[in-house]
Amino acid sequence: MVTRENYYSKLAEQEYLSCSQYYRFMECEAAAMAMLTGEYAEEPTREMLVGRYVHAQVEGVEARDAFIAERPDMFTKQGTLRSEYSKADDMVARLVSDPLMQRVLIGEKEKVFTGMIGNHPWKIRVDVWNPEYYRFTDVKTTRSINERVWRSGRYIPFFDEYNYPARFAVYASIIAQNQQGNTEARWPRGYIAAVSKEDPPDIAVISIIDTADDNIIGFAELYNQIKEVEENQTRIILLKTGALRPVRCEACAYCRKTKVLSGAVHYSTFY
Repeated sequence: MVTRENYYSKLAEQEYLSCSQYYRFMECEAAAMAMLTGEYAEEPTREMLVGRYVHAQVEGVEARDAFIAERPDMFTKQGTLRSEYSKADDMVARLVSDPLMQRVLIGEKEKVFTGMIGNHPWKIRVDVWNPEYYRFTDVKTTRSINERVWRSGRYIPFFDEYNYPARFAVYASIIAQNQQGNTEARWPRGYIAAVSKEDPPDIAVISIIDTADDNIIGFAELYNQIKEVEENQTRIILLKTGALRPVRCEACAYCRKTKVLSGAVHYSTFY
């Protein structure tokens, strides 16, 4: 049984797929396998630590205290954030001061669910789960809520950059599997509680899944996202069992760190 305490354990990571693990494999198979075996651990950036601090604050006092104990280097002797991380407190204050944001953050924090996508077990950890209103909320810190980035020949919003439609399709499908009397036709509503790292921080509640809209096209999109995940997970499962050799992307931190030169590269390849 997967719990909050063993969610990130080696056994749980080996037996289950999760969204974070899935997208690590999609980005670089070699790095994902190295992280799975414990050969490689990703060093968190300053921006990542800011995001983790905001999540801990939203989760509650116990989570905040645990974070401080884990990352004392981020704090002064007085217990306040060091200047390079101080914007995180502004982000938290902005989140908790807004009435709508307060409502979507009401519920059980860091709720764990397990279920099946296709023929393989998955685990998810939802930032906020509210069974009364049958909805979940994911807290997301981002550079800018309105900024668009160039990907594959088009500009996309931040939630597409981080694959939120597919993530939420997985979340909703697995949550629905855990609700007695519900099927995927009764998927829960899903929201992003977004806060930017700007000065001052911007905020938004973004609806990704809203069953109240009865949006058939939207549901078709979500089913397509699930289908794509099912297709991709076949190779990932083979990689995890050792049946396939992982491919290096030669662009990520792991590949840069472990690169072994085999010869000179002609200058024309850089154009």
